Amino acid sequence: GEDGNMGFWDGKERKLIEMMNVQSTMDKNKDSVTSNNHTTPTNRSFMSNSSTTWNNGSNLWVSSMETNGNWLAVCGGAENSNNTITSRSSGPSSSGFMTLWHLPTRTFTSGCVTRESLNTVVCHSSLDCFVSGGNEGRVSFWESTT
Repeated sequence: GEDGNMGFWDGKERKLIEMMNVQSTMDKNKDSVTSNNHTTPTNRSFMSNSSTTWNNGSNLWVSSMETNGNWLAVCGGAENSNNTITSRSSGPSSSGFMTLWHLPTRTFTSGCVTRESLNTVVCHSSLDCFVSGGNEGRVSFWESTT
């Protein structure tokens, strides 16, 4: 939601199983968060730049979630410009994110900070990937393997 939280619900029992905050999860796992500052429209991976670090304390909001059964992709944006990632090659940037979660265990596996806020993510089953779109008019493809 707007506060960066996402809930895991039991549909049969209609009750909340667990509530997770994307921001605090990325803060705790900053070594698993990379940058996607590429100008090409095809990413094909959640892990793209090992020299990138995530700065703790970003104010993130969740805009979209999608699953392909075992994997959950979650995307969104950052609330203000003080919350940036730093890359040795390109300096500070970013206003969005994409994360990958192992759905059966509800475990964060990887994340990517993006230059644009991501507004939507969908599963493209025939390409075996997730597809996202954001405020810069770019379409990106993300593999669901780690």
